[in-house]
Amino acid sequence: MALKWHPDRHNDEAKKKEAESKFKDIGEAFSVLSDKEKRRVYDLGGEDGVRAQEAGASFPEGGRPGGMHGFSSFPGGGGAQFSFGGGGGGGIDPADIFKQFFGTGDPFAAENGGGGGGGFPGMGGGGRMGGFPMGGMPGMSHGGAGGGAGAGGGGGGFQQQSQSPRPKGQPVTHELRVSLEDLYSGTTKKVRITRTRIGRGSESVDKSIPIKAGWKDGTKITFEREGDESPGIEPGDIIFVLSTKPHERFTREGDDLLYTCRVNLTDALCGVRSQLMTLDGRTLPINATSVTPETILRIANEGLMNNKTKKRGDIQIKFLVTFPPLNDSQRRQIAQILGSNGHDSHK
Repeated sequence: MALKWHPDRHNDEAKKKEAESKFKDIGEAFSVLSDKEKRRVYDLGGEDGVRAQEAGASFPEGGRPGGMHGFSSFPGGGGAQFSFGGGGGGGIDPADIFKQFFGTGDPFAAENGGGGGGGFPGMGGGGRMGGFPMGGMPGMSHGGAGGGAGAGGGGGGFQQQSQSPRPKGQPVTHELRVSLEDLYSGTTKKVRITRTRIGRGSESVDKSIPIKAGWKDGTKITFEREGDESPGIEPGDIIFVLSTKPHERFTREGDDLLYTCRVNLTDALCGVRSQLMTLDGRTLPINATSVTPETILRIANEGLMNNKTKKRGDIQIKFLVTFPPLNDSQRRQIAQILGSNGHDSHK
């Protein structure tokens, strides 16, 4: 609660005034909970009892002034709030209490586990309790007058139970588009993360993502706890999911690269002489005596890297045969050359 309502964590003027009031209440409540005698008086007479003691009234063991009533809620927990400012023995500075407890006056440093304080009565000398989460104080039991043992071994006091971690915010996912050239050789991508931090507002941070050769679509790169920060919640992760951009020459099939070579009918029948530019800028020859639309020509070890086997896939070359327009005379000549009479295509 002290972390959540520290005035330095709030920039809005109305919220800051509310925080100052609640921060004062929290400090005064803690001054009672951390003092064995004040706890005893509070158990007997509630808030009015503590105020009366500060004004000089006495509370014998087991005694209870008439008309006093128990006071059952902590600040922020519903019901009335502690407010001892009217008593004669005031002068409580919640900022001093915060610094003594967390070992720092900076609420942002305290949230990240700032230095230890000197301890409080009923908590054991010199002991340090970890910083409270912004969602509230850890579980405590307020002992009765001379009741159970406290955290420091004295009567009464409050006990710190095991502190559960703060919940984590939802992850934010972004698409990271890369080229086949990036995946062929590997590269490093620069990305900019924009996030919100308590007390600092929106900020941008540049990150580098090493792209390994052969990574597949769907590969996830996670920046843990780099998301927006909210009170009481751990920042979520930012996740980049790999996606390959369309390429002008190649498509990917596993570790292989597929390439379609367009040839005319003459080349398909008489021989193909062409060339292909690889993803790293080299030129490879394409030579075939004849091809059909079913022909697949493989060039080994020119594909993408397989990160498990550390071997490259192949380039698969398929052929798209284009047919020229023919007149009747040309069709008859071709039929004669191919041994067909022009009517029975199966002969």
